[in-house]
Amino acid sequence: MFRASDRHALTGGLRIRGTSGSLAWGHRTAATFRTWSIVQLKGVWTLTATLDRVERLYVRQSKLLFTAPRGKGQYWCWPVLDLQVNDTHTRLRAHLGLPEQ
Repeated sequence: MFRASDRHALTGGLRIRGTSGSLAWGHRTAATFRTWSIVQLKGVWTLTATLDRVERLYVRQSKLLFTAPRGKGQYWCWPVLDLQVNDTHTRLRAHLGLPEQ
């Protein structure tokens, strides 16, 4: 599921990691992840992920949401501000907005 550490060892920022997650565009799945990591440093949330599956059309749309299971029926949810997918569509890096409550 996920693992949250209080402080990232090198930067002092918050780090959250997980083994499953996805990008949603409305009710559609734009991408699914094998693993992901979010680091919050100086107010900026940055997501890096290993992609399992990507829908190339959907992942280019605006108003994407990153979601991941948090445990006990709860989910993490962040709006995606911008993202980059590598040429082989296996890795993703994105800047996220504030987590939704």
